[in-house]
Amino acid sequence: MRTSRLVAALATIALAALVLVCGSQDALASSELVEQTRAIAIAYDSSGSMADNSDKWCNAKYSLEVIAAMLGKGDSLDVFFMNYDIPPEQPLSVKGSTPAEERVRQVHDRQFRESKETDPEAARDALNHLLSSSADQRYLIITTDGRFNVNGDIGAVNDIAREAKSNGIDVVYLAIGEEAQVLDEGVGAVVKRASSDNILSTMTEISSELFGRESITISGDTISLDVPMSNLVVFAQGANVSVGKLDGSGSSVDSTSATVRYTDTPFSSDEDNARYQYVVNDRLRGVVATYDADLPRGDYHLGVQGAESIEVYYTPNVDIQVELTDEFGESHTLGTESASELGTGSYSLRMSLVDPHDGTRLDSHLLDGASYSLKVNNGNTTQTVADGQKVELGLGTASFEPSADVPGGVHVVRAYKDVQVVPSPRKLIVDAAGVSTAVPVNNLSSGAGSIRVRKDDGTDFTTEEWDA
Repeated sequence: MRTSRLVAALATIALAALVLVCGSQDALASSELVEQTRAIAIAYDSSGSMADNSDKWCNAKYSLEVIAAMLGKGDSLDVFFMNYDIPPEQPLSVKGSTPAEERVRQVHDRQFRESKETDPEAARDALNHLLSSSADQRYLIITTDGRFNVNGDIGAVNDIAREAKSNGIDVVYLAIGEEAQVLDEGVGAVVKRASSDNILSTMTEISSELFGRESITISGDTISLDVPMSNLVVFAQGANVSVGKLDGSGSSVDSTSATVRYTDTPFSSDEDNARYQYVVNDRLRGVVATYDADLPRGDYHLGVQGAESIEVYYTPNVDIQVELTDEFGESHTLGTESASELGTGSYSLRMSLVDPHDGTRLDSHLLDGASYSLKVNNGNTTQTVADGQKVELGLGTASFEPSADVPGGVHVVRAYKDVQVVPSPRKLIVDAAGVSTAVPVNNLSSGAGSIRVRKDDGTDFTTEEWDA
């Protein structure tokens, strides 16, 4: 009797399918969108030269108001003053959990004490404050327009910056004017220079980096969102700015807003004020408006009137999708039926951001720079892999914890539990006695005589393998 070998590349036929298999439990999935908390500590130059014949002081303090207005609910802003006084001036502490108008008022109404010296100990105090903070992200900002000349010099500030970096604290150094000293390149700080004219724009740029926010391009008064948002912050400047509702996608959203305004007086001492010619920049006026709402993709009308300039910053509302592609090229998406039960073996990982409303994969420049990670617990092993890498699964139960850091200061976390990992699909060789041509698998019993199933290497399954 002639026997032919029917070689079937049958990825859909699994060894597990040849034996009795109990039904698997669907994976339990949960997701969370977490906006990162931030602790911002500023070592602030309060020396008289900041007000002498320039509007540096006015611009710098206005910038502090803007930062205070932009704080998230879990954020904090603490300002430590570089003055050499006894007793020292108490820091200014602003919490993001207080209403925006109150935060701005705290900064605006505080008259800083003028210092005749620039003391680096303020940077040390700011660092110690951050070392005790449990915030997700910590930032040390050091600003000066001159030289450190008491209790240490620029070398002491370099040491403080190095210590901050070694403890995971980001350091930004703002040198205002040509006379300002700068940190050494080797300390790892972000060093920025500003003149009196562009302090505000530089501080706004720093603020965007602190909050992980990018600006959205607007056309007239229309914003086109190709990513759903959970938060928009509008910074509109002008002498008579008003900010109204955000209209679009069938809804109208009110904002919480705070008015920011230039400061008339720089110091708390009239005697000190007489020593300096303080220049007021009365063009520094604006509104910081925050829209906290579920904003689907679409076009929105921004109700801003009287603005000379408008900047819009965003916080995405996104979910994370995980696809595992097996050795046969079949894709399994976690959280769906295709991944309720997975076979053992190696999988290629692909992670992406999707719209939480309909699962649409998002491809937008607003999400450029997102980074991904997947933690897999499988039996007694734990793997942490990045997008595009391989995941190895063994028999048993697996849990998956994907996460993503997204522009806008958002951390997306998901969890999939109790995914059953069973013997993987195999490429099988089927011998059908007496059959010389290929026949469909479901017709092999028709005139086929005996059927012999072997492994893809041509050998027979052992009793132990069948029993498994």
